[in-house]
Amino acid sequence: MHKTSLTQDVALLEIGLPLISGGSVVIAANDEPKELQKLISQHKVTIIHLYPSELPSWLNTTNEAASLNSWRTLLSSGETLSTEIANKFLQSYPVSLHNFYSLPEAGGEVTHWQWLEEPPRENVPVGNPGRLSVYVLDQHQDPVPTGVPGEIYIGGSSLARGYLHQQQQTSQKFIEHPELGKLFQTGDIGRYHNQGYLEIGRTQP
Repeated sequence: MHKTSLTQDVALLEIGLPLISGGSVVIAANDEPKELQKLISQHKVTIIHLYPSELPSWLNTTNEAASLNSWRTLLSSGETLSTEIANKFLQSYPVSLHNFYSLPEAGGEVTHWQWLEEPPRENVPVGNPGRLSVYVLDQHQDPVPTGVPGEIYIGGSSLARGYLHQQQQTSQKFIEHPELGKLFQTGDIGRYHNQGYLEIGRTQP
């Protein structure tokens, strides 16, 4: 289902994921839970993306689970996802939850985490990097130890070259690290758990 503004990187995933997989896209006129549920039921939608802040409104919306039996996968990104809310949501909607960290400057998905069991954390992790490199650095742009918070930097071949016609902003956010190469400074704070996955909180503008 495609329901996100085309200015957001998630829209690329909503449109591109089904089409390159031989599927189809259902375009939603609005993001009201009741209307989306009608579309899921009517068009046998299997995948939908919801921001964490949207989940509570779905929990307050009466639904008939049987009418949503085509729904298989929930994708969530863009905000911190509360473990408590996610657990309540999965009790009401038995779907497969995939939480991830995405950025337009990195072409969308950066890390991915699948809910297999309730994590012993207040917030759901965003998981492990895939096609990109994710570094957690201190104020001197040196790597921090596992478990220590720092600023997240992204590197890799799919990283954007910069912002179009915005040279000053490009020079501020896209840096050349002496050891790690070209990196994007996200402004997001995160840390690597000792089990290897990334936890994140977007605390900077």
